[in-house]
Amino acid sequence: MGYLFKEFVNAVVSGHDLKKHKIRFDNLIKMMDEYPNLFSYKLKLTNNENCFMMNWDGSKEGWGESEEADELRKKFIAFLKGFDYADIYHIQHGECEEPILINENPKKDEE
Repeated sequence: MGYLFKEFVNAVVSGHDLKKHKIRFDNLIKMMDEYPNLFSYKLKLTNNENCFMMNWDGSKEGWGESEEADELRKKFIAFLKGFDYADIYHIQHGECEEPILINENPKKDEE
């Protein structure tokens, strides 16, 4: 049942943004820590940048695990979009395993 649809989300957020949106940041970390097989993060890298990652869940489309990961991915991206300056990279395989990169940064697009 289903096919493998590999999907990843990576983001870089400034430390200043995390301080400004502390409640959002705390809720993001709480969600990520609940699913250590899906999420990872590195805080306070060089230049006060922070990296957040969501891995592929490894299941086939239509499986319960896949559906749960799809909902978590939507929530993860929504959290990230709430920061002022988040560079969000949504990477997935399209038809015939063709890679697709979606740069999701609505606030930078407005500048």
